[in-house]
Parts: sequence; C-alpha cells; structure tokens
Amino acid sequence: MANSPHDALFRYTFGQIEHAIPLLQALLPASVGAACDWSTLRLCPGTRLDRQLRRHQTDLLFAVRGRFLELRILIVVEHLSRTDRWTVLRLLDYVLGVWRQIARERPRPRRLPRIVPIVVHHGRRPWRGPAEFTELLAPAPAAGDAATTQPRFRCIVRSFTELAPREVDGLALTVLGKLSIAALQFLPRAAPAEMLEWFGRWAFLLRQLVRSPAGGEAMSALSEYVLTTSATPADALIEIVHHTVDREVSEIMETAATKLRREGRLEGIELGRREGRQEGRQEGRQQGLREGRVQLLLQQLERRFGALSTDYRARIAAAGEDELERWALAVLDAGSLAEIFA
Repeated sequence: MANSPHDALFRYTFGQIEHAIPLLQALLPASVGAACDWSTLRLCPGTRLDRQLRRHQTDLLFAVRGRFLELRILIVVEHLSRTDRWTVLRLLDYVLGVWRQIARERPRPRRLPRIVPIVVHHGRRPWRGPAEFTELLAPAPAAGDAATTQPRFRCIVRSFTELAPREVDGLALTVLGKLSIAALQFLPRAAPAEMLEWFGRWAFLLRQLVRSPAGGEAMSALSEYVLTTSATPADALIEIVHHTVDREVSEIMETAATKLRREGRLEGIELGRREGRQEGRQEGRQQGLREGRVQLLLQQLERRFGALSTDYRARIAAAGEDELERWALAVLDAGSLAEIFA
C-alpha cells in the first residue's frame, strides 16, 4: 500500500518495466548502466520483515543482470518540503534488510548482490541532506584510526527541484514517465493559474498518452494524483483540462473524480480546501479591520498633536485590539500624547 499520492503515482509509472528502464538508465552512472543487460530487469517484491517482525515498505527494488555482475537497484522517493537529514540512514537500513532476506533464501547464496541505492527527490526546496553515511557520524578521535571501522555507504541523489519544464521535455523517458515527473515536481498545491499553465504546456503529451495502449488507465492514475494533490477544486480542474487539452482527457478526469468521491477520498480534501479558503478570507477581513483602526487612530492623533515620532508609530503598529480601542477613546479628552499613552 502506497503511503501517499506521490508514492502511488511513482510506483504506478516506474513499477512498469517499460517506463523504469529509461529512468534507471538516466539515474545510474554511465559505467554501471552500460554493464547491465536491461532485458533481464525485473521488479522485486518491496515489502520485507525485519528481525522484530515489523513490516517495512521499500519504494521500488529492481534486479538486473550483466556480464560481470548481479545488481539490485533500490529507488526511494522523497517528496519533502524540508530535506530529511536521516534519509541515508534509512536507506542503509533498507539495504541491510534486503541483504538479510537474500541470505535467508534457499539455496543460500555464496555472495550477496551489490545494491545501488538512489534517492529521487521532488519538492519546493532543493535537496540538502547527506548522501554519505559518514556525514552523520561524530568526528573521529585524534588518536587511533576509528574511521576505518565505520560503515562506508553512499547513495545517489537525483533531485528534480531545480528542473525547468523545458528540461523535463528533454529527459529520455517515456511519455508517461515525463508526465509523471512533471506532475510530481510542479503540481502539488498548484493554484488554478499554475494548473492552466501546466496542462497547456503538456497538452500534446497528454493527448499522446491517452491514445497509446493502456493510455486510459494511465491517464486515470495521473488524474487521481492531480485531483488529490493540487490546491485547485476538482470541477475547476476538469474545466481547465477541457479547454487546454481536449474533451476525452477531461472526461477521464471527471470519471476519476466521481470514483474518488464515491470512495470518500476526495470529500475530505475538498472540505479542507473550502475551510482553508474560508479561514483565509476571515483572517483577511480581521486584518483589514485592524489596519483600518490603526490608520484612523494615526489620523486622529496627527490632527490633534501634529506629526508622530517613529517610536509612537511603532507602538501603535504593535498594539493589541484593547490598546487601540483605549487610545482611540482617550484622543477625545487628552491634552497631550503623553497623557494618551501613559
């Protein structure tokens, strides 16, 4: 079971070998990719049990053979507004768990396969976490060579945060692969204007996708992601797609929205959006009323006592509602500024 809509879309797309191969070829070092026989690539089961019988879910784990190697490729997807400093430690735990599981197999292997861990990161902020496990360790003591006794573990990090839309077009991926990366990077919490730009830019690829084999199913998966992660209401999204892409794609999205509502997966999201907008409007009204009271008090004081000093203006700007009301009433009878603010 996917933990989030981001995981669900990534696993749906790149859990299919035809879409996974171009992605892996783009992510791996060229020397490693060249040594792989991509016709042998297969997806391994991701769920495993550790020694305490707790379930863990790896994101995507692949096995591939080559002339001189047997390789496992582990891809972990990170969708974070802030970098998770401990991702490399979690990856090391995943890798050890995979090796333990392989060592329990019968017949027991003589050697363990090499595992290449990859972090695929997308989000509003760049990835700034460690890629090397030793970066998490305390400094080595001056005496002795303690560093040589520590695990050496490094992961490959590929962040799409600073990827421009034109660079997504240039990726050597399948149509669904490009659209999935573009959706993961640019669509979460997107406002209507951003959605209009996104669908307009990738309208040609979306039409290509729908007309491809199994394109309707792929567009349904993409639609569910868009509907559950953007800040734009479902009806507005369907209207945007109808005008920027075509009616066929908008009808698929409308069917996906109906399915999500029937399953109760869209109601909470839409309610949260409405409540957020209502809270924002209420907060805006309250802020507007307060600013109006501040400006009125400043005008009253300057009419009676002349230009105010910076200190008085700062004090009024930081005042609470009770203070503003008290000072506004005092203006009527006070003989000086000092008397008002005493």
